[in-house]
Amino acid sequence: MLNRQTTHQAAYLHDMLESAQSVRAYTEGMTLEQFWESPTTRDAVVMRLVMIGEVSGKIDARTAAMLPKIPFAEISGLRNRIAHAYDKVDFKEVWNVVQQNMSPLIVELSTHLLVEGQRLEQGLKKSLLAARPSQIHDALKASPRAESSSMPRHSRRNSV
Repeated sequence: MLNRQTTHQAAYLHDMLESAQSVRAYTEGMTLEQFWESPTTRDAVVMRLVMIGEVSGKIDARTAAMLPKIPFAEISGLRNRIAHAYDKVDFKEVWNVVQQNMSPLIVELSTHLLVEGQRLEQGLKKSLLAARPSQIHDALKASPRAESSSMPRHSRRNSV
């Protein structure tokens, strides 16, 4: 069953995935020397690592247990070292983290989110098939999307 906590955890994992993909894109084709010579890239990478670490600290035990290859505590610890001692960041260590850990992190998160998305989609389909038409109608009517539109309300009424 889809609940708010599951939704939050999936959103956190998606945020981690997006940041990891950005880190990989920022550094693709670079050498350590090029990374060092690009303060903009270094800053962007470190900021994304902080974001990954911040979100990593929000992952609950149940979600972490489903992803045993991801060291959430270590990721969060890296975030803390960067955030609280930025003037002492070892960019060679950052480079090594990026080179060794981003691709496996991306694979684990992508795989998990794909499998969980399919599982949730199947559960939603089963729920919809079991629901009475009036329940579906009421749920759609109550949805915030039912009221949203780029056209003003009066234009929708008069449109063909």
